Amino acid sequence: MLFRGAKGDYGGHLLFSSKHRPLNAENVVNTENTVRPVPDKSCRKMSPPVALRQPTILADVFGALMVRVLGIVLLFASTTLAARLLGAEEYGTYCAAMSLAILLGTLAPIGSDRLLVRNLSTANTTTEAGRETALTHHCTGAVALLIFVMSLVSVGAGDLFGVNDAWKVTIFLSAIMFMPIALTYLRQWVAIPLVGTRHAVMPEQILLPVAFIAALIGLRLIKYPLTAFSASMAYAVVMLLVWCGSLLNAPIRRAYTMATTERFDAGAIASRLHQGIPFAGVALGNVMLQKCLPLVIAATCGFYDTAQFAIALNYANLAGIPLGILNLSVIPRCSRHVQRGDYQQAGRVVSATATLTLLMSTAIGIMTWWMAPVVVHLLGTSYSAISVILPTLVLAAIVDSMPGPSVSLLQSMHLENEYSRAMLAFIPLQLLMVYGMSIAGGLSGAAVGYLLSRILWNILIVGIIWRFRGVLTFPRFSPVWLMETFRQEETPVQAS
Repeated sequence: MLFRGAKGDYGGHLLFSSKHRPLNAENVVNTENTVRPVPDKSCRKMSPPVALRQPTILADVFGALMVRVLGIVLLFASTTLAARLLGAEEYGTYCAAMSLAILLGTLAPIGSDRLLVRNLSTANTTTEAGRETALTHHCTGAVALLIFVMSLVSVGAGDLFGVNDAWKVTIFLSAIMFMPIALTYLRQWVAIPLVGTRHAVMPEQILLPVAFIAALIGLRLIKYPLTAFSASMAYAVVMLLVWCGSLLNAPIRRAYTMATTERFDAGAIASRLHQGIPFAGVALGNVMLQKCLPLVIAATCGFYDTAQFAIALNYANLAGIPLGILNLSVIPRCSRHVQRGDYQQAGRVVSATATLTLLMSTAIGIMTWWMAPVVVHLLGTSYSAISVILPTLVLAAIVDSMPGPSVSLLQSMHLENEYSRAMLAFIPLQLLMVYGMSIAGGLSGAAVGYLLSRILWNILIVGIIWRFRGVLTFPRFSPVWLMETFRQEETPVQAS
């Protein structure tokens, strides 16, 4: 399958060591990665530790980066194919529906997914991992059912609320796609602490775009009408198939198998959802900053221009690949540093990775800018506006990389409440800036509004961390300092 499950090799983060919790009869392991027999029968039934070793930060980051780069190539192959086959109008509808589906899929856990990865980063048995996995899926399922029902009601009774037919189709398509997206996100959060970032993102980065390309070609060959509806259905189906296949990885399979034995009452689910509310601002805010933009463009400029903006933003976000990977890779490390009360070391890790992020993002951004004419040639003349707005959007992606994976630090330092408040205040401001600039200057105005809003947002994030934890997250271009920081983080934590 996708992952190599060799005996004793989990390929993931160290989630438990003698530095974090005392060893006892429930978790002592031998060199063969099996639980040692103990006299107590209750102890014999305990699960073995979730993982035994932690990959170095550079190995995890660059391994995930290679997977992400390959995934991006496949993603843009599928994006280009879909844009050409569907046409600008239908592809614009599909992009708007996908943006709304991602928003709903991110909202469904109500922040419990962020609690999941933090708790799994310090879990020591598959029993704990299974319980956390089960509780998070129960929370997500309850909220997802409510979202699905409300979506169908809004479609059926849309005329009462002044919803036109085009937006009814968009809402319906998002209702089809959001649950597979939510399941995929949850599986990634479970996998990051268990098998590492590279293996966690591999199914969606590699298999999903390949399967989607195959589905589109298949529909084309049988002469089935290629519309926003058929593309959305195909994407939902292939995503579910990829999700099922990704559960075959041994550590993930054990966590999900253990999760099937867990049962929770409504009180436990409500309690976890309440705990996750501050994290919902962190999770949903990041997505809203990106995925609400196509919806705003659709409302101001129409679905045709939505296709232009969505594709240009996707290409510009190539420069954001390093930031996305580092945010995933740094969360477990920052969580362990904060658990020990070492805020300065957590900030040092983020500052060091911020330097890598900025250098890599700038290089990727320059290449993306240079390739703009090629993009237009591949997509066709109906997408010519992309070459006009792409440079501005690339610059915005580079600006986002400057503070590094600061979101991971905020989450690990328990600043989710402050982050959520800042996000709630900023999101309307960004949307208003993009909305106003798009009315004044069309697509070019929207791109400029987006760039200005990203500059403002990153200044705000750096200020929050500095004010509440006294840590400055900004790139430092000192080779000696960088190598010293990475050497500290690359020392594997050994189980006693």
